[in-house]
Amino acid sequence: MTNDAKRAAIKKMIAQHTKNVTASAKTAQQSLVKEGVYTNEGKLSPDYGGQKVINAR
Repeated sequence: MTNDAKRAAIKKMIAQHTKNVTASAKTAQQSLVKEGVYTNEGKLSPDYGGQKVINAR
């Protein structure tokens, strides 16, 4: 497989992934949580500028 063919295959896979994870608002949100962009509570994760939660025990 040539580099151009590999790039084309990767672009196709990215497009399919994007189509799958943006099929609905719920799947888009679940995808962003799974990827670590948002927390389960819907807040921006600390890695992306959200507040760090400090457990006071």
